[in-house]
Amino acid sequence: MPLFIHPQTPAPSVRAAQYAGIGERADLALAAFGLGWHYEAGLEWIRLAAAGVFDALQELQIILGHWGEVVLFYLERTSAVMDRALDLDRSLIEYARCNLYVTGSGMWSATYLQQCLDIVGPERRCSRPTSHISIARVVNRDVFWKHWLAMRRRAVGSHSQTGNA
Repeated sequence: MPLFIHPQTPAPSVRAAQYAGIGERADLALAAFGLGWHYEAGLEWIRLAAAGVFDALQELQIILGHWGEVVLFYLERTSAVMDRALDLDRSLIEYARCNLYVTGSGMWSATYLQQCLDIVGPERRCSRPTSHISIARVVNRDVFWKHWLAMRRRAVGSHSQTGNA
């Protein structure tokens, strides 16, 4: 059973550093549903891949909403850069094609749909909105959480906490 990474408003420190300064309503909109939570949720998927979680748990499946929370749109570049910087078993593009499901989450766009189909294919697109997905059937939860917690500790140590843990 896949794990759904649902976006949320970034942590206050991230909002202050990256999404503030326009005006109270605009700052909140930019940090949340306007763009911020899409970047933050997508970054969590990239961090899982970069931390080697998909190498350790090859059967782990993640769902990202909103057409992949920006991941698909930057995947070619991100994969090219990260493939040079990381020592992983596969490329980020391969992880997306094997470990990622995508749903539109109510954002109905023919352009976004086509981008999704081109990158991950029709079999990795969720046609229904997702809700309350359990991690109960992940092959080895202990290994998953060990990698997840190590990744979060590194993030806190480098002051790049996103608030989507």
